[in-house]
Amino acid sequence: MKIEAKDIRLHVRREEPGTFVLFLLDTSDSMGALERMAVTKGSVLALLQRSYQARHVVALTTFGGSGAKTILAPTKSVLLAKKALNALRPDGGTPLAAGIEASVELFSSAGRRYPGMRKILVVISDGEANIARERGVSPLRDALEAAKRLRRRDIHAVLIDTKLPKVGKENEMKSLHRVIGGRYINASAPGLEAILEAVDAS
Repeated sequence: MKIEAKDIRLHVRREEPGTFVLFLLDTSDSMGALERMAVTKGSVLALLQRSYQARHVVALTTFGGSGAKTILAPTKSVLLAKKALNALRPDGGTPLAAGIEASVELFSSAGRRYPGMRKILVVISDGEANIARERGVSPLRDALEAAKRLRRRDIHAVLIDTKLPKVGKENEMKSLHRVIGGRYINASAPGLEAILEAVDAS
């Protein structure tokens, strides 16, 4: 019997591209930061510990004081994450716009490094922006303008508002959610499971 090319079948194992999760954490004094930091540390480590099965890559950018910085570049290493997380400390003001801008840049570079990955942004903040990128600009308005750049990208957002709601007044994080979209969670003391479930559902 003659075997033709159409008779040959090749099974190719196809792996899912995985998920890139960027935590954007408010480390300003207004957050009561140490409590929130503990929850964020647990969330980052939990995602990394299951990254082998779920193919998660995790990064952490913080904003506090006068600017934002990425203290954990995209990684699957639990050891690197622990070292970065142990260095977290509360730091002054709330430069929310700088934090959002830093996350946009990190998503851009990660997109080139990890093409095809789902991208999730987890913002943990009370939204009380008080430092703008330029003088004379409303800090909250500046943050909303920065958020428009995120809206134009294929990013699934989870916004965790750590500020208790006030009757008759919309929380700043709610305003941010209107621009970015995604999921909004009001949790003055967000739990580890709540964060992980929100990431899984995004």
